[in-house]
Amino acid sequence: MESNARETLYREQVEALVEKWAEGKPPNPAAESPTAKPSGYYRLSGWLLEYLMEHDELPSGVHAMPRGIDRQGEWNLPFRLTSAALRSSEVTES
Repeated sequence: MESNARETLYREQVEALVEKWAEGKPPNPAAESPTAKPSGYYRLSGWLLEYLMEHDELPSGVHAMPRGIDRQGEWNLPFRLTSAALRSSEVTES
């Protein structure tokens, strides 16, 4: 499959998974975004898309999410992501 077509397909899958993960989580209070997404939303989205593009499958096992920097230049804590947690919308802070 062509790279652009794969990215489009994977982007839709990532969006659905991360939206499910975000359900019930409070919006990031430091973010000045009209979308009111929870902390880690965009970091998780970007990481999952990169992972899918490289491996052509969802991650399995436990993966450490990288630390992120918010718009104010503050570091966000890394978190652990398990394949089971991704499907059940639970992520553990590390």
